[in-house]
Amino acid sequence: MVSINYGDYDLIKEAGFIENPYKMLEWSNSIKDFKFFIYFTVEGWRLDVCRFKGETKQVFVKSYDNLKDLMEKYYRLIELNSLQDAEGQE
Repeated sequence: MVSINYGDYDLIKEAGFIENPYKMLEWSNSIKDFKFFIYFTVEGWRLDVCRFKGETKQVFVKSYDNLKDLMEKYYRLIELNSLQDAEGQE
């Protein structure tokens, strides 16, 4: 069951995501040559990751029932791709 909890918006902002002014419930964040997108859809919270090196390709797409699980995966992807030092840089 999909859940939205008090403070979810704060989790997204704390991670450096910027809300898309043209689409409701969509946020993005760029780190090095990766672009991360968070969407809230009827299926739940969705994390899309694209890599812009050479040709653009989508490297990860997964839906979650709650934002907490999605954010755990987001931070794990940053760790696995050694992006901690570049966080917040475009």
